[in-house]
Amino acid sequence: MSENALSAAEVPETGRRQQILREAARLFADRGVATTSIRDIADAVGLRSASLYHHFAAKEQMVHEILSQPVDELLAAYAEVLGRDESPRTCLTGLIEASFEILLRLPDACAIYQNDYAVLSRQPGFDYLKAAHGRFQAIWLRILKDGIAAGQFRADIEPFIFYRLSRDAIWQCVGPFRRGEIDEAEIRRLAPAFTDLLLNGFSLRP
Repeated sequence: MSENALSAAEVPETGRRQQILREAARLFADRGVATTSIRDIADAVGLRSASLYHHFAAKEQMVHEILSQPVDELLAAYAEVLGRDESPRTCLTGLIEASFEILLRLPDACAIYQNDYAVLSRQPGFDYLKAAHGRFQAIWLRILKDGIAAGQFRADIEPFIFYRLSRDAIWQCVGPFRRGEIDEAEIRRLAPAFTDLLLNGFSLRP
């Protein structure tokens, strides 16, 4: 049982479901979805395995609920950035800030998405992950191509390469943050420094 687990009597029924999701997210992020069993999750929250099915029909349902939040919120944040009708440079800054913000608020879910996307996206019922992945990429590439067309970004670096390097660099912070190697204050200092590095290395100078 994890140190965060409470006995069934200590947790109100209204909070039990969220407690299960929190512990499941932590275990999925630590061990991977495939190697985390219902028994592992039940032990972490102090329940019998059979009792867990009172709240969730299957492990996959937990995964859906855990991953749908960062996916939906990040897509909404990106859409809000696009809706500002600002310069490509400002929009790119907004995408980076939104990515770091979701990492800070939902690190376990982000770790699951990062570590298990390749496997989950090929499983029945997880098609939305592949669709969301494509939308994330399309939004970044649209802004990068707009910036190139506007003369704000360099045309000699392929937008897809810049996107992949930027995306991977941001999400590599998930592991150290979850392990406590860097804290929220450090991430918040890192975000503008990272943005400045990307933009000043990618922007055309007069």
